[in-house]
Amino acid sequence: MMSMTKEDKLKFDREFSELYFIVRLMQDASFATTILPEFDKRWVKSKLNLIATKLVMAFQAKYKRAMTVPEFNLILKSVADKDNSILESDYVQLVNTISEIIPNVKDDVLVDATNDFVRRQASWCAIIDNVNDIEQNPESTIDKCLERLNKVQQLTLENIETGFDYFNDEEFEEHYDAITNPDKKIPTGWPGIDEVTHGGFYKEGRCLCLVAGQAGLGKSLCLSNLAVNFLKQDKVVVVISLEMSENVYAQRFDAHISNLDINDLIHNGDTLKARLKAFKRLYPGARLIIKEFPPHSISSANIDRYMKTLVEVKGIKPDVLIVDYLNLVKANNIETSDSLYLEGMAASEELRALSYKYEIPVISAVQINTAGMNNEDVGMQHVSNSKGIVMTCDYLHILTQSEEDQKNGVIRAKIVKNRLGGEVGRKIPFKLDPKTLVLTDLCQSDMTNVHTSENQSPTFSEDEMNDLFSEA
Repeated sequence: MMSMTKEDKLKFDREFSELYFIVRLMQDASFATTILPEFDKRWVKSKLNLIATKLVMAFQAKYKRAMTVPEFNLILKSVADKDNSILESDYVQLVNTISEIIPNVKDDVLVDATNDFVRRQASWCAIIDNVNDIEQNPESTIDKCLERLNKVQQLTLENIETGFDYFNDEEFEEHYDAITNPDKKIPTGWPGIDEVTHGGFYKEGRCLCLVAGQAGLGKSLCLSNLAVNFLKQDKVVVVISLEMSENVYAQRFDAHISNLDINDLIHNGDTLKARLKAFKRLYPGARLIIKEFPPHSISSANIDRYMKTLVEVKGIKPDVLIVDYLNLVKANNIETSDSLYLEGMAASEELRALSYKYEIPVISAVQINTAGMNNEDVGMQHVSNSKGIVMTCDYLHILTQSEEDQKNGVIRAKIVKNRLGGEVGRKIPFKLDPKTLVLTDLCQSDMTNVHTSENQSPTFSEDEMNDLFSEA
């Protein structure tokens, strides 16, 4: 007989089911909104769990977003301070248990366990109420008893929204605001890219934006430069590295931010530290998290679990997720496949789904195939492994470089897919500083001036540079 896994056992454990129920309420505002009208306090046996459940539901009704563990701890503490019947040791233990569950429980286990819990408890309450009614009036309550049972059978555990009512004036105004309000986008910091995308990448996610190119041309540099541009907007950026170690990746940021030669950082420790501190003072909301995983070792499910830990346990809410790079991410639902198309599409779809879940743009990179190498007419057909990747993404530019560009230190970004703005085909030129590895958008510059001074740092204005390096 096959033994039950710990997770399978937890599905049917009443005590753990209550804890799972609290966790899902914390993480899923839609679930909390759906359950609230149906909730019966008899579902939860533990007094402390019942208090916690009500507090989380009240939080979700007000804020309609995921609740972090620090927030959960704070509201429980505030109630415990006023209620002498709640021991500090008990609520601390509850918070600690919730903290352990969140990063370790799989989404499918959490959903199955909580759905099972709700249906069991709702059925039990309906049966108890029916028995009580029958004992009082056995002849006149049959319709009411059937109504209770039918209600449990028809209980909806997913909140299905109506959708966008296009000709509704109020909803159309929200739609128009979404396409015209610059606050709905996160600028990339590159004028050419921001122009073709009408302001940058969607701040609330629902988009997968890709950079493609042959090996060594600058895909990762595009991602790290974008990250710095987001940091300069006081954003929280998470970088998942599947190719370079955290320290190696961090050295690129050292050079980008400090304007120091990446090959000479070892001799400029004091200057580097001073400039990084100055940058942080200039952008106090900026935060950069670099997380390394071995290549081909993780899927979007693993990234999801890591992100969940950041949000729910650490209390860190990212504004942007950068994954370097997509070809090194495994598909969740396809372990082995003869179809690179299906495998690539699945991996990109799953990565794009994270932008919905965390409501942030997801940005990654992909390789191009042999036919696309050293090809100035490179297009979507040259994306390595799978056309399914380009079908899934919302934005894609491919890096190209002619022999003349190579002499001038210029790399061009060819826009080949653009749901964010529509325009495709334009090639946007960038100047690469070989010392700081900074990429500067030259699309609005006279191309006769591509020989930019090596000492120039175009990613910062002169005033920013003066403030940034005042103590260096």
